[in-house]
Formats: sequence, C-alpha cells, structure tokens
Amino acid sequence: RLPIPAVLMKDVFQELEKEQQVKLRWLAVEGQAMNSDHKPKDSFEEEAVKALKSGKKEFERMEQGVFRRAASITLTNQCLKCHVPDRKNTKDRTAGLIIAIAVKEE
Repeated sequence: RLPIPAVLMKDVFQELEKEQQVKLRWLAVEGQAMNSDHKPKDSFEEEAVKALKSGKKEFERMEQGVFRRAASITLTNQCLKCHVPDRKNTKDRTAGLIIAIAVKEE
C-alpha cells in the first residue's frame, strides 16, 4: 500500500515549524476529517471553512502579530475513498491548508 500523502506531510510541517517558525496544518472542509486535529479550532478556522466551502480559494487574517491563511486543497477521486466514502459521484471536494506566520507589525 502507498503511504497517505497527508501523513507524509506531517514531517515536512514539523521541519518548517522548527526551521522557519511557520506553522502548517490541515483543515477539514468537505468530507470526513480523518484526524480530529483537522477540525476547525477557533472562529478564524470556522470562517475559513465557510469561505472555502463557498468556492473561495483562500481566506486570510492578521491578528495579534500572526498572519494566518487558509488555502483550498483539492481532494480528488483517490482522496474521496476515505474522506467521502458514501459519495454518489467522483466530483472533487475541498480541504484546506492553514499557514500561520508570526510577523512584526510596524
């Protein structure tokens, strides 16, 4: 069996956080969250889910010295086997990737 792409990215996310102080994490938008850590955790993430579900490609905000951006990620047919197991079609669905970067406001 092939490894799950999202799991492989976990090491990349950890390395980026350690080396570049950039936090990344998956965000469940459509379909089942395969990990409870991927569910929205605050109002920014809840609003991001609504925006991405509505078809927007990104949602971003600057708060308390942290720039956060949620960008849409396409879940193709291969992803749907797990994320949307009871699907009636193979139409692509949307997931999200959240990027958080601490910035100095001037």
